Formats: sequence, C-alpha cells, structure tokens
Amino acid sequence: MKKSELRTGMLVETLNKCTYFVSIDHINARNSKIINLDTDLYIYIKDISESLLVDFSKDYNIMNVYIPVNKVLALSIKDCKLIWERKEKVKEYTMNELIKKVGHEFKIKK
Repeated sequence: MKKSELRTGMLVETLNKCTYFVSIDHINARNSKIINLDTDLYIYIKDISESLLVDFSKDYNIMNVYIPVNKVLALSIKDCKLIWERKEKVKEYTMNELIKKVGHEFKIKK
C-alpha cells in the first residue's frame, strides 16, 4: 500500500499499536492528516512517506490499513477489514555481530 492510496474513513494502526482515522482534505492537501481516536493527536499526511513510514519516529510507522465493513464510517478496527499489513523482515545476527552492535559482551536472559 502507498500513501497515495489512503482514503478518508480508513483506519490505520501504527507500530505502537495506536489506531488513527484517515482524513484527506481534497481542497487543501496540506490539511490532510491521520487522527488518533483516543488522544486526538494527529500526524499530517505530508509527514508520512509514500511507503507509510514516518521520519520523526518509527513508533508512528503505519503497520496495518483497514476499511469499514457494512458502515460508511467506523471508529474501531473491530468494525473494519484488514486490507494491508506491513511484512517486517526478521533480521538474523551471529553472536559476534550482536557484540559489535552493542559494543560489549553480554548474556541473554531467559
């Protein structure tokens, strides 16, 4: 999915598991935003890349996109159908690579 495919009424879920309502302003595109349904926090669409990533914090990267089912407007993902999901690749590291990244030796707790 691309940013240009987002439509008003869709819901998106970010990496930090927050749900946002998509509001596209067709008259003044600079006012288009995604709005958090719990806190009223919003992120301007212009601050989201075409690949649905946010530069200022990866916590706000869009991971899932939903559309309402049987309703014109839905305010919960329970009333929606998942239409896109970001597939994150799992990175594999050797112990030496991890030590190099962390900068010192360590133990992994169980």
